Amino acid sequence: MRSCGCTGKGRGRKCYRRGKMRDKRASERRPVPENVPVVEETTGRRLGTLVNLSRQGVLLLAERRVAPGTILQVELMLPEPPVALHLGLESLWSLPSDLPGYHWMGCQILSLSDADLHCLEDYLERLPADVP
Repeated sequence: MRSCGCTGKGRGRKCYRRGKMRDKRASERRPVPENVPVVEETTGRRLGTLVNLSRQGVLLLAERRVAPGTILQVELMLPEPPVALHLGLESLWSLPSDLPGYHWMGCQILSLSDADLHCLEDYLERLPADVP
């Protein structure tokens, strides 16, 4: 049992009792100021919008619930210069948002090409640091 009284389930990332996420990230997430759509490559269906980003993971505002453990192949179109990144993601958690039908979804990046990694790192350098 954790000091806040939660069970620590969900891979130890969430603390529902305090209403906060425990930060277990290896690298800093950066908020994404632009509207960056995320599309499932296998279906062509829009999954949601990118909220924040790091070399290891993403936070999405998803247009539907995706079960934790789901593997996704997605494309995100980064602005300035426009470049499409192709990522393999694993959904780690999903929580309902205040918007009906939408869910916050945290994902780990499982795969991306070296070229996409270079574009991702370049984009991250231009983003403002996350504000606590």
